[in-house]
Amino acid sequence: LDLKSLIYPRNLAVDWITNHLYIIESGSRRIDISTFDGERRAVLIADGLTLPLDIALDPIRGLLFIIIVINL
Repeated sequence: LDLKSLIYPRNLAVDWITNHLYIIESGSRRIDISTFDGERRAVLIADGLTLPLDIALDPIRGLLFIIIVINL
């Protein structure tokens, strides 16, 4: 996986069922999805993320959990 194009990769989660990585990119405030080999990468979520901090998956149930900072 080529991470050179990422500004500030903060965390990642592994989906071993579909062989995907979910990468928190705090520098550009988005979450990317990538194949294990990095050949295919796309932006999964980019709107409304102030500062994504952490990510977790439950691939068996198909759940994605994200911790973000919210300015109150």
